[in-house]
Amino acid sequence: LLTALVTLAIVQVTMDKAAQQFRKLRRSKGYSQTQLARNFKVTVRTISRWETGDRSIQHYAFIALESLPKKQEV
Repeated sequence: LLTALVTLAIVQVTMDKAAQQFRKLRRSKGYSQTQLARNFKVTVRTISRWETGDRSIQHYAFIALESLPKKQEV
């Protein structure tokens, strides 16, 4: 039981770190959650869940976000 709890804690820390990295990358690219959701054809709620660690982020989402051009400031 202790091993399972430790494993779950490690997974949660990893998900939280991924969520923080995803949010940071989105912001550095200049996209709002709404704009990113439109680009990815997902809901804003999905983006929000990815960024809060409530849902695991698929690796392709990181790849897709990285490949988006940085938005020009208006």
